[in-house]
Amino acid sequence: MDCPDGLSNTLGICVKQEVIEDSEEECDSTSPESDPLPSANDFDHDRIKMEIKQESDNSALTSNLSEECLLLEEPEEPNGKKYSCFHCGRRFKNFYSFKAHIKVLHLRKNSGKVGVFKCPHCKYISSFKGNLKTHILGQHKKKKPYKCPHCDYRVVHAANLKTHIMAHHTKQKPFHCPYCDYKCVQTGNLKIHIMAHHMHVKPYQCPHCEYRTAQSGNLKTHIMVHHTKEKPHKCPHCEYRARQIVQIKTHVMSHHTKEKPHQCPHCEYGAVQPGNLRTHIMIHHTKEKPHQCPHCEYRAVQLVQIKTHIMTHHTNERPYQCSHCEYKSAIAGNLKTHIIAHHSKEKPFRCTDCEYSSAYRANLKTHIMVHHTKEKPHKCPHCEYSTVLPGNLKTHIIVHHTNEKPHVCPYCEYCAALAVQLKNHIRIHHTLEKPHQCPHCQYTAAHAINLKTHIMALHTKEKPHKCPHCEYRAVQVGNLKFHIMSHHTKEKPYKCPQCEYSTAHTGNLKTHILVHHTKEKPHQCPYCDYKAAQIVQVKTHIMSHHTMEKPNHCPHCDYRSVQPGNLKTHIMVHHTKEKPLQCSQCEYRTVQPGNLRTHIMVHHTKEKPHQCPHCEYKAVQPGNLKTHIMSQHTKEKPFQCPFCDYKAVQSAQVKTHIMAHHTHEKPHQCPHCEYRAVQLVQVKTHIMTHHTHEKPQKCPHCDYKCVQAGNLKTHIMAHHTKEKPFQCPYCEFRAIQSGNLRLHIMALHTKEKPHQCPHCDYRTVQSGNMKKHITNYHSKNDEIPNYVLRSLDQDVEKVET
Repeated sequence: MDCPDGLSNTLGICVKQEVIEDSEEECDSTSPESDPLPSANDFDHDRIKMEIKQESDNSALTSNLSEECLLLEEPEEPNGKKYSCFHCGRRFKNFYSFKAHIKVLHLRKNSGKVGVFKCPHCKYISSFKGNLKTHILGQHKKKKPYKCPHCDYRVVHAANLKTHIMAHHTKQKPFHCPYCDYKCVQTGNLKIHIMAHHMHVKPYQCPHCEYRTAQSGNLKTHIMVHHTKEKPHKCPHCEYRARQIVQIKTHVMSHHTKEKPHQCPHCEYGAVQPGNLRTHIMIHHTKEKPHQCPHCEYRAVQLVQIKTHIMTHHTNERPYQCSHCEYKSAIAGNLKTHIIAHHSKEKPFRCTDCEYSSAYRANLKTHIMVHHTKEKPHKCPHCEYSTVLPGNLKTHIIVHHTNEKPHVCPYCEYCAALAVQLKNHIRIHHTLEKPHQCPHCQYTAAHAINLKTHIMALHTKEKPHKCPHCEYRAVQVGNLKFHIMSHHTKEKPYKCPQCEYSTAHTGNLKTHILVHHTKEKPHQCPYCDYKAAQIVQVKTHIMSHHTMEKPNHCPHCDYRSVQPGNLKTHIMVHHTKEKPLQCSQCEYRTVQPGNLRTHIMVHHTKEKPHQCPHCEYKAVQPGNLKTHIMSQHTKEKPFQCPFCDYKAVQSAQVKTHIMAHHTHEKPHQCPHCEYRAVQLVQVKTHIMTHHTHEKPQKCPHCDYKCVQAGNLKTHIMAHHTKEKPFQCPYCEFRAIQSGNLRLHIMALHTKEKPHQCPHCDYRTVQSGNMKKHITNYHSKNDEIPNYVLRSLDQDVEKVET
């Protein structure tokens, strides 16, 4: 078939048109070719009235039409709008638009004849026969006669094909804004642009509220969303309903047919909507950001991002208010999501492969890629890192490659790579806001997610995330991911650039670099000189040494702790008796993963990864190596007793010293007798020695058994391996135990005798000797010392003999 004259003349191409068999009456043409536009002098009021009367079944239509309603303006009108309606004052350049306006909005409206053309197949009604014909072709006969010569695109209207070709192939934008550089394909878009951005005219007002807009379609959508709550369009495959037919079309392609008709010319990306493809190209290929904030240097791909940015960072507007609480948002979608998540408790988006459901469509999409399809479409251009979310990729590049920290704290020198990190920093360190209160206890949090985690961990005991390899369950999906990499896949994707260290967690790598390479301790205590590599360490230090807070309270006893992890461990050890972690090579079970890891290295793999830089000593745990270096090489004793001159390498040693020598506390009691001890391990050893008679530590070389692992280690070195790892720095003496070496040095070299008798001048190296001395020479019950009584008893026995 020949292509339409108007389209071929405009585009300079021939467009293929298929033959449409239609028994219906042809639509009245309104094109200038079929009916030449009358000039101002040829304008005939009677002609319009006659045409309207012929088209109407009711002759009363024209009874209220006066000559004044078709008042003709002067031809010399500057804007060229020669035709003016008396009813509403609206002007028209085009005679046929003017005629249609009067017929539809005034004559038929007044007579109740609005929408006289009804679809025989559905409830569709139109005021124009041509619209009805288009509707039948597109919705019922599924015929799209106009085909694009460049691609497979088909459409019902020739005008739509023209727009498509200019937008996607010829890239023409013939309509220019007279006020700025804006260009567009359709004149209607230009009109809306001018009204919205230059004239600031919003002629369409909502009859129910103060909402105004430049587009009639926006007003219609607004009324259905906020007032009538209508969703007239239904998906033919499921129960989904929408306010616009285009939403149904998008939904069907996204969820049912899986069509992605818009293909990126640069990569394999496909999209359902052309706007998404356009955004993709600008973000990933052309790197265009055409829209700039008028207040700062921020640029964005989409205009709506600029609008949101201005309200968020400059005007601080939050026009969308929650009707149930004080929540406000700059984005309508955020408000809708908030209501679903926090008030209606709906989770309308359900996974088809498992029982997962969410209040957010994006969360469902992420869930499917993470747990089912295993897709990671976003790849780092600098390394092998790939991720599900583009935001994670952006964060990765900033943190690991560009090292940018563009967000600066207005109160201190802190800089952050992400805006959300800066926001968290200000809340935690400056404003001290904790707006989220636990309904079950006094816990407050700066973030809603922290409160949610707290409630599930300590109150509801929910652990929704289950390991697919074992019975482990977690409150947070991040913990589950870390568990799987640590215990099953053995993945350690984060590698130190300066040594062979690798880990499953980025935070661990950062801490490792600070502790072992840069030696940085950026976080300082505001009350003393204490510094730490992690802010959580400073927080724990402040509560432990200054404020004496112990916010985590055991629900079963009076135990309190600074850290929630310690409380969790306490409950499992003392109340529930849970030991969820079991060794894969023996029957050993424990509460803490660190203990299990240490057990495996000590008893099975025999690994000692931490090497002393000064001697041949190796340790399983880095803390043991640190203690060794301070004890044997640097001679540091940073922890001092506040009551005497005692100093120690570890804070726990000072705590034990204070209870043993000053407060005389013995908080741990044996459940079988009256024995009490300073340390829990002492009670445990006492029970096995005096009550259960257990000796769990067995020598692999002989029948020797003992209660404590340290005694077994000493036995093996003394009787089998003949090792004496501790060397005296002053002579050739070597010892199996560090304590023996220490006694040797004090007795023979430094001549130290730190233990002095409170009753006389006696001094000794060992505390045990001091205890014997006091018992023998300073007994409170006898006036004569015990050693004198024993000597007298011996003399009496000799005399009697």
